Amino acid sequence: MHFKVRAATKEDCKEISRMILELAVYEKMPDQVKISHEELERDGFCQNPLFECLVAEVPEENTSKDGKC
Repeated sequence: MHFKVRAATKEDCKEISRMILELAVYEKMPDQVKISHEELERDGFCQNPLFECLVAEVPEENTSKDGKC
C-alpha cells in the first residue's frame, strides 16, 4: 500500500483528537482523555509548539466507502 507522510496542520487536529479518543476507548480508558482539538491546535501550532505530529495519508482509491483503510 502506498501512503504519503507529511507534517500535521491545524486542520488535522479534529481527526487527531478523534484517533486519540478511539485509542483510549480501545484501551478501555476513554475517561483519561483530557485534551480537545482546540488545545491541540493551540499547543501544537503556536510560535513555540509543545509537540510535532506527522500524518500518514492513504490515497483515496485505497480507502473503503466509510473513509477507512
